[in-house]
Amino acid sequence: MSVEIHGTFKTSGSSAAVEDPETATASVAAEGVASTGNDKKSGSFGVSLFVNALIQIGIGGYFHHDCPAQPYIPIYMEVLGTVTIVTVISYWWYKDSPKNYLVITILTLGLLFCFCFFITGGVWIYSIYPPNYDKLITQLIPHCNRTLYLFAFIDTTIICVIVGLIILSGCCCFAFKCVSTII
Repeated sequence: MSVEIHGTFKTSGSSAAVEDPETATASVAAEGVASTGNDKKSGSFGVSLFVNALIQIGIGGYFHHDCPAQPYIPIYMEVLGTVTIVTVISYWWYKDSPKNYLVITILTLGLLFCFCFFITGGVWIYSIYPPNYDKLITQLIPHCNRTLYLFAFIDTTIICVIVGLIILSGCCCFAFKCVSTII
């Protein structure tokens, strides 16, 4: 496939005139027009969210009836994992067609639901900390499967820390931008 480029094009932040189409083709092939570096970062983050959601669904489904202390924890894991997968897929879809309003609606509702349900799940998880892991003493205190509870607890805590760091870095960037415009 041959591509002819006429006029000017942007490569790595500088504008250059194209006089020889072969040089332009070699330059585009060497640098890559569509790869800005951000696509790979957001893609790997999306894949890690997707894999985490699959693990949530798997653990929640496998231990669905193994947490009488808080029976909503496995349901929380399954529902949050499913909605996360739908949201990640709609984000990938949105990157391909940003003017598709159905995708924008699904993405917005998915993010809003994940946020609200994440808070609800955090209340369910942290409210029984530390749970009884022993099935033999269930007459006095209801138990919760150790794998299910620890995965839900650690996963929720890590997500809280990541969201906190994102908010903190956003505030720092905003403050730095405000200070740099004043000075």
